[in-house]
Amino acid sequence: MIVQKPMERIKLTVPEAAKKAKKSTETIRTWIEDFKIGKKIAGRYEVYSDMLQKVLNGELTYENQGRPSKKDKKKDC
Repeated sequence: MIVQKPMERIKLTVPEAAKKAKKSTETIRTWIEDFKIGKKIAGRYEVYSDMLQKVLNGELTYENQGRPSKKDKKKDC
């Protein structure tokens, strides 16, 4: 019997993800919170490469998550 291990996700640091996305580290941390593209472990953030790519491809947006964007929230104030 052959047992296949589950595929392990590729994890990036926040600076690596920021460089890949051409965004600031603060934006990446916001996306971690808003889109759950990673998690905080022992005070450090990990970003899942596949989830980051979904944000970059437009598959995960504030609109399709059923929430207003942060820009829309600021307009309401």
